[in-house]
Amino acid sequence: MKPDSIGKVVQDDGIEYTYRSFFTSPFPYFEAMKPKQSLGFILNDLNELLMTSQDGEFWELPGGTIEPNELPRKTLVREVYEETAIEIDEDSITDFFYSTVHKYIEGKEIFHALQLRFVAKVKRIDEFVNDPGGEHKFRKFIKPEEFSNTFGWGDENNFLQNKLINFINESIL
Repeated sequence: MKPDSIGKVVQDDGIEYTYRSFFTSPFPYFEAMKPKQSLGFILNDLNELLMTSQDGEFWELPGGTIEPNELPRKTLVREVYEETAIEIDEDSITDFFYSTVHKYIEGKEIFHALQLRFVAKVKRIDEFVNDPGGEHKFRKFIKPEEFSNTFGWGDENNFLQNKLINFINESIL
C-alpha cells in the first residue's frame, strides 16, 4: 500500500526520523507488525487540540506505549490521563491514521514502530499534576490552524494540519 504522506525530520543531534502515514478508517488488521504506540488528536468543546510537553518548548500529542494485552484505545485513554489529567470520551475515539516510524543514526536504522493515531473528544479536565513518570509537565490547547507551527514533524506538519481541519469540518464528534 502506498502511503498518503511521507515525512522526514533531522534533529540537531543528527538523529533522523522518517514517517509514512496512511489515512484509513477503520484501521486494517496488522499481521506483520504489531502496533507499539497509541497517540491522540484530542479536541475540547471548541475543537482546540491538546498538546503536552516535557519542557514547555517541544510540544507533542499525548499518548504512549501499548502495554502487553492492552487494546490500543485503552492505551490512549490511560496515557492521555497520565500525561495531562484529561479524561477522554471513549465513545468518541475514532481511527484517524497510522504511521510507520523509523529512527536512524548515521544512516543506520535503530528503531521502527507502528503508531496508531486517533481523534477523540475531551470528557473531563482535572487539575493538572505531572504524570507518574514525571515526564510531562505542561499541557495546552491550540487551534488546529496553529498545529503546523507547534508540532515537530517537519514537512509533514502542513499535511497533517490540513487533514485534521478537514476531519473536524466533516466530523460529527
